[in-house]
Amino acid sequence: MTALLAVTPPLQAQQVDDAVQDPPITDDDAIEEMLVIGERQHASPLQMDGDTRRLLSVAGAADDPLAALQSLPGVSLGIDDDPRPMVRGSGPGDNLYLIDRSPAAYVFHVFGNSIFNPLVIHRFDLLPAAFGSRYGNVTGAVIDVRLREPRRQPTEVTFDYSLLRTGLFVETGVGERSALYLSLRRSLYDLYLDPGDEESGIRVQQPPVATDYQLKHLWKPVSGGQLTLMLSGAGDEAAAEITRSAQAAAEDPDLVGDAALSRDFDQQSLQWAQALSAPGSRISLILGQGRDDRDYAFGSGQFLRIRRKRNDLRLEYEQPWGAGRWITAGVSLDRQRLRYALDAKIEPCSDLDPDCSTIDADRFRVDDRQTVRFVDLFAEDEWPIDERWTLTSGLRLS
Repeated sequence: MTALLAVTPPLQAQQVDDAVQDPPITDDDAIEEMLVIGERQHASPLQMDGDTRRLLSVAGAADDPLAALQSLPGVSLGIDDDPRPMVRGSGPGDNLYLIDRSPAAYVFHVFGNSIFNPLVIHRFDLLPAAFGSRYGNVTGAVIDVRLREPRRQPTEVTFDYSLLRTGLFVETGVGERSALYLSLRRSLYDLYLDPGDEESGIRVQQPPVATDYQLKHLWKPVSGGQLTLMLSGAGDEAAAEITRSAQAAAEDPDLVGDAALSRDFDQQSLQWAQALSAPGSRISLILGQGRDDRDYAFGSGQFLRIRRKRNDLRLEYEQPWGAGRWITAGVSLDRQRLRYALDAKIEPCSDLDPDCSTIDADRFRVDDRQTVRFVDLFAEDEWPIDERWTLTSGLRLS
């Protein structure tokens, strides 16, 4: 510790008697103190919350979550222009994606931008680390997307068109207790790329096409309870020819030939939420299902096909306990049926390896199916110690 004490001798004041002296400060000249007290406002479930709005408004984001995520510290895109984010050194495949608390196959298109219309987003949260026990078996980050509730209003139709994509959004009230919205979008890359165009030895056969949709129907049949139907999906496809002048062909001649990719997923969930007699307590039940299809073909007859179907059931209970403290507990049941076929040269490289040559790799042939079941239980205690610190403890059994 260093202390500094400054003392001005009286002699100095005597030497500057003739200098102009500042007038003494009086009470009238004192700066008025201003005290500003703010309270964090929780956004209505009918609109986008403030943190997400600020995230999407960063320069260059164009209201797209993927572009906005790249501005956050510790976040970068995967190698070879993989649109999935890499967070704090983890691989793109290590992340968990959730849509309204239900697991999703992916939330970013293969050729960039997210699968969500900004008009339907309520919250877009990135949890890079230290997330709660409700998120299990995750070694990367958690990207938790919440879609806003539909508004009970007269029918409103929005059509948007840009150089990159076009979309249709419809929102309407249905009776006195129900409302829904529907979003449909399609990319327009194929309008600007002609089949036969070639660059760096890659000849376009089918320009990239990306589509996505979301439908949410909210019904409040009784006081304190609501039933929500949510449908979501996306698709990407493209095809090209790898010629002998391409860099990939120079690294492995077996890659010369036609290459194509097709990926799409659909998921549906039915959610019931009911407020209980204890103030602030709530119980929710989520029943969901989905499918994820992937097809990749390349080079000398090599291919990878994956078919995955998923069914899940989740039950959660929330209750306040004291001032600002929350107790949450839940159970989830998941079943996944997987069918995969592979005939390709495989080199065991990680997502972070920039040089993964397959020229000397062995060719594998696999055709199999599996069924996997998961049972998970969790409990969390969220306790705000003061205005700046919150202590969260949890337990998870799998």
